[in-house]
Amino acid sequence: MKGVILDWATLGPDVDISPLTDIDLEWSVYDMTASEEVTERIQDAAVVLSNKVVITREHMATFPALRYIGVMATGMNNVDLEAASQRVITVTNVTGYGTASVAQHAFALILSLATSQPRYARASRDGTWCSSSNLI
Repeated sequence: MKGVILDWATLGPDVDISPLTDIDLEWSVYDMTASEEVTERIQDAAVVLSNKVVITREHMATFPALRYIGVMATGMNNVDLEAASQRVITVTNVTGYGTASVAQHAFALILSLATSQPRYARASRDGTWCSSSNLI
């Protein structure tokens, strides 16, 4: 069976795909794929992974071997889900994507507000901090 990653470069340089390539599939990995290249690149693929490349009804209809489309992000708006359902092609996205960084960001915002950091930052930019003897 064949697996294709259409836009590897959109994930960034720090993502390790070795767990994927250890799966018993013949992998083709492309840094980027233009819309006019999709048909050629997913030919005979059972598994297609995409981050931003659009997978249309036409792409799915052309290739009967296609069984799974994985979106390497949180959304699935780049895949025609109705067409996938009709052709019994499983489509998933990345569960838990960014969970740790979202939690970290939420706590950073809480601490920023709790310590009045936005007011202090604004005062340092507009000159209030330097001209006032009082704390904000």
